[in-house]
Amino acid sequence: MRVPPLALSGPYPIVLLVALLWAAASVVHAQPVCSSDGWCWSNPLPQGNPLQSVWGSASTDVWAVGWYGTILRWDGGAWSPVASGTNANLFGVWGSASTDVWAVGYPDTILHRD
Repeated sequence: MRVPPLALSGPYPIVLLVALLWAAASVVHAQPVCSSDGWCWSNPLPQGNPLQSVWGSASTDVWAVGWYGTILRWDGGAWSPVASGTNANLFGVWGSASTDVWAVGYPDTILHRD
């Protein structure tokens, strides 16, 4: 059975792309660890877990969620980790304002910040 590709419409692909570019531009890297044959691994900061969803109420208030309970917040200048209190994989984030943000994940996880 062939699974159709995820279809995103409206402004969401652009918002996601901009947020991910911001994340990539603001990530600070530690010194890489390299093997004798030249392969290097570096630890991206503030975290290294896969991110699954991004939502923002403004260019200075963007939230990203991902695996192992990862929550990051963009304040317009840098990404900062936010304690989630869970190790669940978070797959969605949405809010109605910067003071009303929801994250959902697996298994049976719903988080709310107000």
